[in-house]
Amino acid sequence: MTFTQDDLRRLVAAEPFPELRRSAGDFQDIEFGGDEPALRGWMLLPDRELDGTRLFVDGKQIATAPITPVDSVAEFFWQVPHARWSGFSYALPRGYLQESALARVDIVGCRGEQPVCKIGAWFRPDIYTNVPLPPEELVWRVAHTRNMRGFRAGGFRAFGDFMTAALRHGAPGPEQQLLDWGCGCGRVTAHFGSFQDGPAVRGCDIDAEAIAWCNQNLTRGTFIANGLWPPTPYADASFDLIMSYSVFTHLSREAQQAWLSEMQRILKPGGLFLASVHGESAARLHMPDRVAQVQELGILDSLPDATLESFVPRGYYRAVFQTQAYTRAEWSEWFDILEFNEYGIGAYQDLVVMQKSLDPAKWNRPKTVNRVARGGTSSDAQAQTAELEREIATLKQQMQTQEGAMVALDKWAHEMERTVKQQQEVIWRYEQMLSVRLARRFRR
Repeated sequence: MTFTQDDLRRLVAAEPFPELRRSAGDFQDIEFGGDEPALRGWMLLPDRELDGTRLFVDGKQIATAPITPVDSVAEFFWQVPHARWSGFSYALPRGYLQESALARVDIVGCRGEQPVCKIGAWFRPDIYTNVPLPPEELVWRVAHTRNMRGFRAGGFRAFGDFMTAALRHGAPGPEQQLLDWGCGCGRVTAHFGSFQDGPAVRGCDIDAEAIAWCNQNLTRGTFIANGLWPPTPYADASFDLIMSYSVFTHLSREAQQAWLSEMQRILKPGGLFLASVHGESAARLHMPDRVAQVQELGILDSLPDATLESFVPRGYYRAVFQTQAYTRAEWSEWFDILEFNEYGIGAYQDLVVMQKSLDPAKWNRPKTVNRVARGGTSSDAQAQTAELEREIATLKQQMQTQEGAMVALDKWAHEMERTVKQQQEVIWRYEQMLSVRLARRFRR
């Protein structure tokens, strides 16, 4: 099936409780067969328990259900005490999620009668067959899953998240140019093939194998492999819209700055840049013991991620978490920040909506990455220096702790040595006494 901008605008307009807080979550499966399609999934806030859900289809509430236990969520988010009680399950009444139309599905999480949060997704009846399926290894690299049904559904869901944000700030029409930066094996890009009056599509990624697969299997779009660092081969002001799903989530602060500069270069004045990050919300779910560290540093970019080590140098690809305050302060050096949406992409990553200024004077601001690299005295360099000083202080404290432990160990070793000598002396005296006794016995 295909769809148009009018279809997408209808889905955007049908969103219930537009201002309600989003939660983490997933639509784990939906079955269209039979008289009552089945819908299952989970939703979770790290700081608040839920006890019920409401199901909305195309903006209309059609059912309610209590929260149910989900052991797999409890195992994955084991540091969240109430993670097990996060599930929802519905049998949709006949006539909903028709086999001939796009639909919007939202789950509103409640505490008592009070709506607390929501997750939403777009669905299409051919969701599990509508696009070519990449090899399992390519899917694993971009989505950390081998669930092919989930990969396809998650890709269309992310497509809906990106398009919802884009349509709030202008329509990506057929006369416009779109770039999926970090497209991988086309998780999101593939769904533009059904977008009748959508933009012309380009994609790029550091994974040359994934790019080759896209060029061979996706009929709409042109794809190229790019390097680990800028520049790309695209000309200045090439694109009206750039989207990036789960790329900055793996780049150090220096790499982020370099690529922000490149995105600004290739985006047209007034163009939109939509990018996802791991925010504090993801940190609270995934590693609550490090939230304070993320908040203190602004960005925690030292955690290794070995997913792409088969073709990416060790240390380049990381697991990165950053605060909204850091993102706004640093990224606004390159773009105007229009929105920062918690859990805005895939109900896990945050979505940053940016725009390139129409004022040429703002296109070539001093680049933080260059100032720091060249030893300048900018506030960014000072912040980095302060961070290094904190790390050095922490290392010194750890060394002092280790030195104290070594002193204690040395003292223990001396005590053990003295004890051993005392025991040896006792044994020697015992042997002497035994020898004397034996000698006396033989003389008798």
